Amino acid sequence: FESPFLPFLQMQISFTTIHDSPNLIPPTIQLLSSEWPCKSDLTRQQWLQESSSSSLPYHCVMLLAVSDFHKVTQEDHSTFTVDGERVVVGHARISRGSTRVDMHTAVVFSVVIHRELRGLGMGRKLMAEVERVAMQKGIEYIFLSTPDKAPFYKKCGYMPCPVPQFTGTSCDRLTETQVNGLVAMLQKRAAAMQKQTEVQDPSQASDGQWLRKRLKEGDSFEYRTPSDFCTENLSRAVSRSTLAHGCYNCCLRILPYWQRQIGPECGLAMLKFLTRSLAGSAAQMHFEGVKVEHTDSGVNITGCPTNEELVEQQQDALCEEKEDVCHNLLERAKAKSLTRDGEVLDIHALATIATELLQLSVEVVPIGENAGEQFSSMLRTGNGVLVIAYDKDANNSPAQFGGKKAHWLVIHGLVGDPQDGVVVGTHSLSREPVVCTWGEVLQSNAQLEMLDMDRYPHVTDPKLNL
Repeated sequence: FESPFLPFLQMQISFTTIHDSPNLIPPTIQLLSSEWPCKSDLTRQQWLQESSSSSLPYHCVMLLAVSDFHKVTQEDHSTFTVDGERVVVGHARISRGSTRVDMHTAVVFSVVIHRELRGLGMGRKLMAEVERVAMQKGIEYIFLSTPDKAPFYKKCGYMPCPVPQFTGTSCDRLTETQVNGLVAMLQKRAAAMQKQTEVQDPSQASDGQWLRKRLKEGDSFEYRTPSDFCTENLSRAVSRSTLAHGCYNCCLRILPYWQRQIGPECGLAMLKFLTRSLAGSAAQMHFEGVKVEHTDSGVNITGCPTNEELVEQQQDALCEEKEDVCHNLLERAKAKSLTRDGEVLDIHALATIATELLQLSVEVVPIGENAGEQFSSMLRTGNGVLVIAYDKDANNSPAQFGGKKAHWLVIHGLVGDPQDGVVVGTHSLSREPVVCTWGEVLQSNAQLEMLDMDRYPHVTDPKLNL
């Protein structure tokens, strides 16, 4: 018995791009047309010429020597040949997704291997090259959609996921709140259109399955000074909140480090920026003398330190041991079966990660009738911060979706008193703090029951313990 993989192991495979080798366009068109004959050659030629560049989008072409091609098949290769020596046997297009909704993402389209060469591992070779290029371009997550090849992509490490929400470069001019609102509006419109399509013409419904693969774990932190956080982020959040006009005392712990989550790792990203922000001199960033004045003309915050010495003390924490503690947290949590792709759906699992892997001092406490007073006392004394789960809406405010929009929130500030004041929180999807009442947070937490299985299709038990 001669293994079909034997000739493949002896083959010399190479990769190039359309923008480096425009003479590959005609054979690449023939390869694409052999799989998807619906488009004209002229349309495909324009698509290949206009959309490939050294950045993204990027057309990756897989080449094989003619002699190696004939080791597997004697099929006529003339229409796929370039320079009479090499055969175009594979193609994939990488396009940039979004830098605002799901961090640095890419979408892979038009993945194809020559029909006579399938089953020899070439698809894995092509996807490995796609992922190498994507990582080189700073991509952290790859998405793709397939009607019938999901088993292949799962073997390559891809996981089922809901339809991703992407934004174009024009959204870079919008604030995060505006982008979130735009995404929410488009989601509602897409749901309405899908329902209408299902009623009018079921055959038009898409049967493609979306999958994703993480290429790296989030490891970069953003630094913010106390004055920047108060005068910019906090003042905007307070102006949008339900806080009545007046002058309030504010106890606030500044979290100088922040990290945006990659994929569903909101709990892990939150724990990492907490670990950095509570380490060394950065842990001293608790202030009680801050004043918040909310008037018709805006929000004025005074009493927040701005001296350079304080800023330098914060930056010193970069070199402290907590930087190493955060390293490779996702893989370590996966090794303990506490997560699969960064999601943490049980508060006790989150506490285990915090204590065993990050060396934080953590206590899981029940939410009682006087929870607002209890937690407010902790914030005033500066003894810690509160981590709580809640359902968030498009503006990141507390909502009630039964757990389908569950997210982790760090509460680290209090403006006014628990009855008529607001709390200040931060999470891993927005630099802007969440400012809301205790009641809104606690009511949102109390109704968390079931996970959105569309967001986490790999989770077997949809019940939340948050």
